Amino acid sequence: MTKRFALAAVAAAIVATPAMAQDGAVRVAHAAIVGGDYSKAERVLLAERQIYPGSAEVLVNLAAVYTATGRPMQAATLYRQLLDREAVLLDRNDASVVSSHQIAQAGLSRINSVQMATR
Repeated sequence: MTKRFALAAVAAAIVATPAMAQDGAVRVAHAAIVGGDYSKAERVLLAERQIYPGSAEVLVNLAAVYTATGRPMQAATLYRQLLDREAVLLDRNDASVVSSHQIAQAGLSRINSVQMATR
């Protein structure tokens, strides 16, 4: 995966919070992602996932970390988990609101495109 693709995927996929609430740990992880500290973001998100295993905002941000750190298959697994759950609305960096299913489908599409291009 090229660095340019990884950065584009992270920028497109980062979702910091659910549309109706904001969790402090997810905010910390989001700031770490934006700052490029993927190790910190991953630690925070994995801890949050233990508490909230089905949290869409945790799964989306963790998938963004996996994508940015060259682990597209792990990201794809999380995107598929999101698609298996009920869709929820999430706030994006640009202040728009989008469905967790839309984010997951876009993430899977980007991963599939890169995999096809590298064959």
